[in-house]
Amino acid sequence: MTTAVLRPRPPMPDTDAAWIRAHVLAPKQIPPAWHECPCQGLSNACDHGRHTECGHDQWVAWWGREPETVIQTFGGSPCAGACGLGRGWATVHLADRSCWTRCTCRCHQPPPEHRTAPRAHRATRPVPGGHMSTRPTIHHLATRPDGTVPPTCNHLAEYARANGEPVPTVNLTHRVGQTIDHPSPGQKWYTDKPFSYFHMYTRPGEVLDRIEDGWPIRLWIVEPLGEVGNWGGVHYPYWRMSHQIRVVEETEAWRAFGHRGKQTLATVAQLPDLAKEWAAVWAADPERTRRTYAPWMKRVEDTHALDWWVFFRAQYSRREAARETAEKLALAAVEPIVADASEEAAAAIRLRARCLVAGQLLFDRIRNGEYEQEVRGYLLGTALDSAQPALA
Repeated sequence: MTTAVLRPRPPMPDTDAAWIRAHVLAPKQIPPAWHECPCQGLSNACDHGRHTECGHDQWVAWWGREPETVIQTFGGSPCAGACGLGRGWATVHLADRSCWTRCTCRCHQPPPEHRTAPRAHRATRPVPGGHMSTRPTIHHLATRPDGTVPPTCNHLAEYARANGEPVPTVNLTHRVGQTIDHPSPGQKWYTDKPFSYFHMYTRPGEVLDRIEDGWPIRLWIVEPLGEVGNWGGVHYPYWRMSHQIRVVEETEAWRAFGHRGKQTLATVAQLPDLAKEWAAVWAADPERTRRTYAPWMKRVEDTHALDWWVFFRAQYSRREAARETAEKLALAAVEPIVADASEEAAAAIRLRARCLVAGQLLFDRIRNGEYEQEVRGYLLGTALDSAQPALA
């Protein structure tokens, strides 16, 4: 019996390693290989000139303090930061102190004092880091299609209805320009009643996360009056609660899906016709279609396009509720068509529908570098033989 001896693999050349860091790791929102604390370096996004893509604000808002100061990891490579790369490496900590994951780029620093003050009609708001943003803060409030405000807690609302108790609400229709007092204010800011406060969002892509009946909705721009609270803390800094609002105007409902809301809803509207085409292709030649879909489905799985890329980019861009709603709408749109298809075809069509709407929703967030564009191509299904909607 002969035993094969495996030769050790030669180390990767420095030029290849540099290419991987520049073209594969660099587009990702991860801190670089620092030899300092996580609070002392530049993020990869800022280091490569993509300042709007930096995760600094998310690190400040979500992770806050690290439990210990990371000094060095195994082999001289420092901690990879909050995204978890190399979480299995051996690390050395100073246990008597804590630190922050931050980006030290100048784009996050307070503006110089000599800058012209923002105009009076533009509201300012504090942002992580202590300085003031000159972007106006817009508060969004979602209502049912009839204009009534949904409850702040669906479980308490269901319990109240089951016991014959009314669930109060207010109707914003015909109330533009008016000030509205909350009909049943609860303790600030507890969810102690079915309808305890007006729940507003400064990021419209998250406004769908607590809608009792789901889509469709109507979307309103409102102004909170009096005391304003937020029990979401650092995890939900875009929440706003108040017991009095002024209704500014009604705005387009597609904005509840963020910047790409219009394209996303247009894709959902096309899905029934697209699903019919996809199902017809599967029915006409299952074997050939299987060979076409198999490598695409494998790449979607191998690159984690739908679970990692879409999930985390939706979180970073504050479109997590929009992502969940868009995927539900996609599945609902194709379900009548796949009901008569084979189990294999139905699974492939459902996956393609979910990927397509996710790719449209986050088209502007998965775009940097060749690898991200490749991942986006898998989401949009560009390698498949069926025609794609020209929405991007």
